[in-house]
Amino acid sequence: SIDSGVLAALAIGVGTEVAVTPRSTCIVSGEFVNCWGPWLDREVCCGQDGGGCFDEFYARERCCGVDDEELRRRSSCLADTRASLHRCMDAACGSVGAALCNEMVETLGCAEACSRLPAPRRSTATRSTGLGRALWCLAQRHEVRVALDMFLGSGDGSATMLASGLSMSRPTSVSDVGTVLGFEHSPNVFREAVRWFSERPELGNLSVVPLPRAGGALPQTIRRRLRRAQASALALGSIAVVLFHGKPVPLERSELPSALALLCSETHVDLAFLDPHEGGTEVEVLELLVSCRPLRWIVVNNINLPRHAGWVREHLLSLGSAWAEVLSGRSRDETSGGRRGRAAKVFRSRTWSVLARTDEVCRA
Repeated sequence: SIDSGVLAALAIGVGTEVAVTPRSTCIVSGEFVNCWGPWLDREVCCGQDGGGCFDEFYARERCCGVDDEELRRRSSCLADTRASLHRCMDAACGSVGAALCNEMVETLGCAEACSRLPAPRRSTATRSTGLGRALWCLAQRHEVRVALDMFLGSGDGSATMLASGLSMSRPTSVSDVGTVLGFEHSPNVFREAVRWFSERPELGNLSVVPLPRAGGALPQTIRRRLRRAQASALALGSIAVVLFHGKPVPLERSELPSALALLCSETHVDLAFLDPHEGGTEVEVLELLVSCRPLRWIVVNNINLPRHAGWVREHLLSLGSAWAEVLSGRSRDETSGGRRGRAAKVFRSRTWSVLARTDEVCRA
């Protein structure tokens, strides 16, 4: 039930049979491509300083793995983390809501069961889905203070669940201020998000940042507005919600700098949520992985749908034991996203994945 790699020691011993188990019931470890061959010997490379054996892709930890003691420690940590998240998610909507509420169009029953969480308007990653509750619980973890919603949308879904979760603890310093960061390019959708948070001050202290068209003004704009937003949130005993109007990464061949890279040079990012609307995510995700640290959690929605971000899950799990899928699940979409015919059957179910950076989440 558990893939080979960092979690192999969690539930199976040598020589025992492994049962076929649904993915949502287990932790899935990353596994790296085989590094070894006639020209490269594992004992020689992993037993010495590794000079000439490794490069940026074929890195020592990916090829050699971690020692047995560290393997057991991370395995135990991830099992405890998964159990803790499940307890939080189950408590959010009660036992009935936890068992039955995985719907993208909220019914009255789930609205009542999940009433302690913020109500949505029309978004899909909300309190009535396991994904929304997972985001809410992740945002309450001690190692998560800054969360990035890369493709914000209208704000009443994933960003709201993250803000609500972060609001469960009060900051004691600027560095401790819970912060939700969001990018949205569409002017109309961005206005919806601004209106949503403006009307709900309990979700956080809102700051709206139009990204300047002149690249030279961008670093100063991001630095000033971010610091001001976090300082104001601290004074109010709240969290900061900072919404950027524009693209996180400029179009190819643009002379503008990357707003995402500049933002991540000013603040750490602990969690990133990815749910693009049927478009390419390559440049944004690659910038995220290079520029943003410590990036302990990445949550990806709609991984089973075409033209979405499912490749991100597969990419992270291909990097070896550095990443593991701690949670996964499905949401029902009775509208099939407005699709008809054969496509409607594909879009009726949406799959999501919560991925942990094992060395950061399970830091010794």
